[in-house]
Amino acid sequence: MADFSAQLFEVSIAQKRYKEAFEELRALLSDSAYDDLRHRLIVSYGLIPLPGSPAGLDPSELRKAETAFSDAFLKILREFVSLKRTLEEARAGNKVVRSFTCDRKDHRENFEAYREGHRTSQRKFFVHVVPGEKVQSPHALFKNISHTVLASEGSDQVSQVEKLVLEPSQELERTKNQLLALIFSKLGSGQARGEADFSAEQLAKCPVALGKDSLAVEIQVRTTAWKDFLPELMRWFAQDFLRSSEPRLEGCAFHFFFNIEFEKDEGKGFLGLFSKSPKKKILASLIDLAKRHRELHLMDELPPVKRPDVLYWLEDAVGEARANQLLEAYIDKKFPGQSEYEMIKLLGILDEIITQEINKTYH
Repeated sequence: MADFSAQLFEVSIAQKRYKEAFEELRALLSDSAYDDLRHRLIVSYGLIPLPGSPAGLDPSELRKAETAFSDAFLKILREFVSLKRTLEEARAGNKVVRSFTCDRKDHRENFEAYREGHRTSQRKFFVHVVPGEKVQSPHALFKNISHTVLASEGSDQVSQVEKLVLEPSQELERTKNQLLALIFSKLGSGQARGEADFSAEQLAKCPVALGKDSLAVEIQVRTTAWKDFLPELMRWFAQDFLRSSEPRLEGCAFHFFFNIEFEKDEGKGFLGLFSKSPKKKILASLIDLAKRHRELHLMDELPPVKRPDVLYWLEDAVGEARANQLLEAYIDKKFPGQSEYEMIKLLGILDEIITQEINKTYH
């Protein structure tokens, strides 16, 4: 009965997305174009719409309906998303510019190389650790990678779950359960009462991953609340919880990003010269963890954004002719005499450039 209820829930979610997809499609197209396209997609994929109330199906009817519905639904949803993206980009002059894509080339390439190295494996769960000062915005890197790497293969089949803040307790075992409860509740897999109620198999079936190629989950860990057992927590999550029961199935790839956020200038100054600062200790523990456990992918600490990288981003957005003008008018005016910047401050200026300069040009 439990399996039937789970199937019924998945079909209900699929029906809802199918209906929402066509509602969005109708808003983008004229009535005649919408009718023609809808007919073509349904005929092409042999889609048989399910009854309006799946709760009325008995188990045998449900299995027959699923056979006709599931594959066709995923194909039609992918084609819809691709079409919607094409239409929106055409309306924007095919120019989609996002501030968080500025710089971080080394980190993107590192992520791509790691991902490429596991492309032929059967792994579904990946754990990435990103240390950096809060002012360098590990969150922006998370969005950067989600959009420029995970969604770079001509597909919008990527979901993001952002800013899950882990507030560790005083004990490792309690914090394990806190972490799982946080993830499962945010991913729509329900709230379990204890660690025994969670499993990697359950996680793989979460509704937010339905029909997606990749799911990126951001877990923020603030070093002001750091506990010495947190490296062990990440090892346990990657190695014991995820890998030990990892389903060997086709489907969505899960990327968990543990963003380790330091306060600005933590570990610097006079005292930092004569003692091992908390930041240095944390970084050393993370490096040691990654060396001993290959399941964890540790990235370098996020550096400041350099002026040439901002210029490169502007050139890509508006071309070489205007890039230097905008760099001087916005960046140099806001940060006179500086050659590198805090990402969190830079993002606001780049958003202003997008609004005041780029969108004016391409709309």
